Amino acid sequence: MRRQGSESGFTMVEMITVMAILSILMALTLYGFDKYRKRAYQENTRALIKRLETALEQYYEDFRAYPPDGYDPDQPARRGRDGNGPVIRGAQCLVYYLGTPLKKVYEVGRDRRTKTVGPYMEFKLSDLTLDDEADIDQLLQSASTQVIDAYGNPLQYDNTHRMRDGRVAVTQLQGAGPDPRSLGGGGVQARNPGRYDLWSTGPDPADPSDDIGNWE
Repeated sequence: MRRQGSESGFTMVEMITVMAILSILMALTLYGFDKYRKRAYQENTRALIKRLETALEQYYEDFRAYPPDGYDPDQPARRGRDGNGPVIRGAQCLVYYLGTPLKKVYEVGRDRRTKTVGPYMEFKLSDLTLDDEADIDQLLQSASTQVIDAYGNPLQYDNTHRMRDGRVAVTQLQGAGPDPRSLGGGGVQARNPGRYDLWSTGPDPADPSDDIGNWE
C-alpha cells in the first residue's frame, strides 16, 4: 500500500503570479531610476550654466564685454595672445576665454600696458569630455575642445552684443538641432539682447522644448 503525503512546491499559476509581480517591481524600479537620472542630468546642466554665467560676469568686469562667439564677422575669435591662432566658435570660445590666462591691454596715461588675467573658471574634466582618462590641460589647450552638458552634447553660446548700427548680433546656429529662439516666420530672436544666450540642447537635440537656457 503506497503512503500518501503532501509535496510542497509552486504550481504553474503561482509561478506566473510571482514572475508578474517581479516584473512589475522591476519596471517600477527602472522607471524611478530613469526619472531620477533625467532629473540629475537637468540639475547638473543647469548648475554648469550657472557656473559659466558667474565666470562670464567676471570676464565682463575685466573687458567690459562678453567673450566673442566666433560667429560674427566684425568680432572674430581666435586662440593665442596675438590673435593669430586657430579659429574658435561657440562653446570652444567658452573654453578659451574662461579657462585659460588672457592678456589684457590697458592704458595708463599715454602708456599702453599689459597684464595677465584669468582664468575665470576652473573647468572639471566632466565639463569638457566623457573620457575619464583624458588630460584636462591638453583639453584646455586644444582649439577643438568644447564645454559639454550632462548629456555629452556641446553647449550653445551666442554673444548678442549690440552692433554699431544698434542692431543685436544674433546668429542662427546650424548643426545643433532646432534653435529654441526661432521665430515663426524664420530667423531667430535673442533671449538676452546685448548680453549672451547660453543653452543646452537637452536630452533630445531635435526637440527644442527640452532645451535648458540661461533665460529660464
